[in-house]
Amino acid sequence: MPPGPEPAVLCNATVTYVDQDGTRLSCPLLDANGAELGAAAPARRFHAYRGQKHFPGLWWAATTRSHVGYESWLERYWLTELDHDPEVVHITSQPFVMTWPSPNRRGFTEHIPDYLARTVEGSTVIVDCHRAERVTGDAAEKFAATLTVCRMLEWSYLLLIEPDDIARYVNLRWLAGYRHPRFADPDVEHAVNIALEQPLGLYDAAELVGDPI
Repeated sequence: MPPGPEPAVLCNATVTYVDQDGTRLSCPLLDANGAELGAAAPARRFHAYRGQKHFPGLWWAATTRSHVGYESWLERYWLTELDHDPEVVHITSQPFVMTWPSPNRRGFTEHIPDYLARTVEGSTVIVDCHRAERVTGDAAEKFAATLTVCRMLEWSYLLLIEPDDIARYVNLRWLAGYRHPRFADPDVEHAVNIALEQPLGLYDAAELVGDPI
């Protein structure tokens, strides 16, 4: 990626987000750690229209027990990975709009990351998903600026491109269907947790609980 704006420029950036009451709020970038960025709603709406070349939708996430939006199948793939990661305890789609001074015709540049994730340790991870061949020009500059901002705020940043293992996604998507509360059985869940207190293969653990099929 090409170098993004200097940190001194990004210090003048602002962050706009939607709080749990649906109110749109803004704050200086350097105050972002204290803002409620794990918002109840995305910072922008997902648009669907005839002839569009990407496929937006909603993914039911077991992590949040709610629907999380995505704007492309690439985003859906990495959202599935985030939802599967035991270290991730919260996921927000389109979490905020970051705006900073720029010499372009509007006088500013803005970027909306694809996801914000919180980990079990309390750290913040910002995620962008983009095809490798399109990480150029304005897009590359925005990603570089986001990386710089995350370093300033002591957040982690991931720029995720096309996955190598599609079979893994197929498996994760199949497993994700059974993480919905409609399939929950507290007694079975308790028995499985007890069985897995010792190192066991999945089939062996299932046999201790009941019919493995």
